[in-house]
Amino acid sequence: MRLASYVIDGAASFGIVTDRGIVDLRRRTAFPSLLALIAGDGLAAARPHAGEAAEVDPARVAFLPPVLGEKLWCIGVNCA
Repeated sequence: MRLASYVIDGAASFGIVTDRGIVDLRRRTAFPSLLALIAGDGLAAARPHAGEAAEVDPARVAFLPPVLGEKLWCIGVNCA
């Protein structure tokens, strides 16, 4: 399941990206953002919508960073 945050017609939203388009999760769940969905353990609530008809054309949206408003920390080890 590929998730994305985006802006369409001046409004921010988020959804599931499929081969047929984007399934808008903001209208289908109680979560206001992708960050809230992840923080609220809402992936189980989003999963059943993955097979629904996509109503958003990816060509009409401006994609945003997936998670907005939080600091992201990445730590890696490149050498043994």
